Amino acid sequence: MSTTIDKAQRQSIIRRIIERQKVSSQEELKTLLAGAGYQVAQATLSRDIKEMKIVKTAGGYRIPSKASVTPRPYHAESVLNYEPVHYGAIIKTVPGHANMVASIIDAASIPPAAGTIAGDDTIFVIIRNGFTDDDLIETLEGLLPGIGRKRKAAK
Repeated sequence: MSTTIDKAQRQSIIRRIIERQKVSSQEELKTLLAGAGYQVAQATLSRDIKEMKIVKTAGGYRIPSKASVTPRPYHAESVLNYEPVHYGAIIKTVPGHANMVASIIDAASIPPAAGTIAGDDTIFVIIRNGFTDDDLIETLEGLLPGIGRKRKAAK
């Protein structure tokens, strides 16, 4: 039997599941919710994940704490340079810092950034339609003070 729940209840259950066990995919999360008696549409689950700022890591889904997404001066120091490219920007970081910086950008849900792809020391930030590189760098300056000074000229 499936139980109907409102958005706040559903997101609370999702949070508990992710905090208590490793969840590697949306399909797995949907199955765990169904096993607990809650049927959720894939689109609804995707929206919940985005709204809750849940990030997918190598170890499964994680819900960043408020402390983990608050910009700190050393986060900006992790950025070595910023280079605008077609449809986005490449941010080079200190080795091992790209995921941290990308998580800060993603968790902030800034309008110019559609999302990030991060490696060990490189981040690709995808710029949303209707925004420019100038919009992105101006917004990132609030998250990563001084990033504008690390901007390379577009080629």
